[in-house]
Amino acid sequence: MSANQRRVCDDENSAVSRVYQSQIDCGNSSKTALVLATIVYLQRNPKVPAVVARARVAAAIGTVAA
Repeated sequence: MSANQRRVCDDENSAVSRVYQSQIDCGNSSKTALVLATIVYLQRNPKVPAVVARARVAAAIGTVAA
């Protein structure tokens, strides 16, 4: 993986982590926060299958995809 690809991955992980945490901070459940973070990931990566996106987001935020 090139440095540019790692940076993109880090940026995506950071974005989904921020979305997830902001939803938790606003009182949403972890399940809802995971769904919304996955939506953000899919907006940035529309060709990724939803199940793969959910697993990647769960890994980025350190939880288990339900």
